[in-house]
Amino acid sequence: MAWFENLGGWSFGPEQLIELVPSPQALEIADLDADGDLDLVVGGNFVVRTLENLGGGQFAPSVVLASDLILIRSVVAADLDGDGDLDVAASSNAQDQIVWFEGDGAGAFGPKLLVSNALDAPRTLCAADLDGDGLLDLACGAGAANPVSWLRGNGAGFDDPLPIGSLTAQAADLVAADLDGDGDLDLAAITANNLYRFLNDAAGWVEGTVGGTLNSGRHLVAADLSGNGSPDLAFVSRFDSKVAWFANQCGEAFAPEAPVGTTGDPTRIAAGDLDGDGDLDLVVGGLISDQIVAFENLVPAAVDCNGNGIGDDCEIGAAPWLDWDGNGVLDGCAGEPVLCTANPNSVSATGARLMPLGSPVLADDDFALGGFLLPPGMPGYFICSRSTALVNPFGGGAGVLCLGPPVRRMSPQNGFPLQTVLASGYISPFVDVDALPFLTPVVPGDTIHFQFWFREPNGQGGMTSNTSDAVSVLFR
Repeated sequence: MAWFENLGGWSFGPEQLIELVPSPQALEIADLDADGDLDLVVGGNFVVRTLENLGGGQFAPSVVLASDLILIRSVVAADLDGDGDLDVAASSNAQDQIVWFEGDGAGAFGPKLLVSNALDAPRTLCAADLDGDGLLDLACGAGAANPVSWLRGNGAGFDDPLPIGSLTAQAADLVAADLDGDGDLDLAAITANNLYRFLNDAAGWVEGTVGGTLNSGRHLVAADLSGNGSPDLAFVSRFDSKVAWFANQCGEAFAPEAPVGTTGDPTRIAAGDLDGDGDLDLVVGGLISDQIVAFENLVPAAVDCNGNGIGDDCEIGAAPWLDWDGNGVLDGCAGEPVLCTANPNSVSATGARLMPLGSPVLADDDFALGGFLLPPGMPGYFICSRSTALVNPFGGGAGVLCLGPPVRRMSPQNGFPLQTVLASGYISPFVDVDALPFLTPVVPGDTIHFQFWFREPNGQGGMTSNTSDAVSVLFR
């Protein structure tokens, strides 16, 4: 066991030996003693051991938790019993066993306890709250008899394993992540030739193929490599020396396999921000090649104008009304979808405002327009067009016309009710898209521009006309 200090700028210090460990097969990094630094859990051919981090890159001699487990393929550190401290679980591939060790929070662990011996050749474990009850469960990738299973945590231990999906090939690795963005944890598994996902649905697990052309797929990691807020899947495939990834398209689907690079005999992969630039890079290790290779993340970062960790494209895809004009930028960042600003009116120096409401998706049948900063009690109506212009002032009034010809009136002469501004200065939300006075119906992909025309006092005892600002709406 060894480590390399990150010196910054893609420079690493020399290998620093931690301890000679016979045939290490599994590694977990976690703060086992709650002292603020990261300790190690290591599994090998027979032994599960922990190594305390003493600080300054120094580790105490290992403490053996068990020495009678054959072919330990996976170890995890997690609060398996819900008491607030970290425990350790391990899988014995050759003995068909999953075991755990209760932690005391100070780095010491109790005796080996059996979780299950009902699975064929358990290989990989991950701890995650799969049923949303606040207790961690265990998911296991195992042999062809039961490739993917989960064991429900009950606070005092684990229930018997339950199968997930219908795979018939051994799962070499398994990860838990919210792949579809619905708030619960899903699973992804890699086999020798493919990647699969299992979506956690109220009615059960929904199995599907992610894709891939693999020759001895070995390991995968779920990490947001594109910065859009959705976990992507990166993997290594041993015999074709492949490192590749699948971009998660906002939880809807995965893009086709994309190459990361090649390296000899890759068997392990991990993600982390190695260069401190805010995105996640990849590290790959080989079993026989004795190489550790790092790949810098050069994927263009997703636009996240409001800084909430979710790409704008994902937010707009889930809620199209966040981008009324369809320019791909959140209206909350770029300002409302205003085509042009209004002239002042008798109640507002900034002019009347128009606002789209509901949804721009025609199938939702939920679009409306509202307005505010209007003179109370005054009559008016909406106007609309498929084109834009700028006429200021227009029609002998005080308003500005932002719509190009032909301008359609949503007025009583075209079957629309005359609007009367409420005492609050608002107009009641209204628009029937199906009845818009165009020669051809509005269909997805059409952009329609709207304004509100109204009467108001001219300040000289008479009346004039004015208009609101204009908004653009891309219907979908």
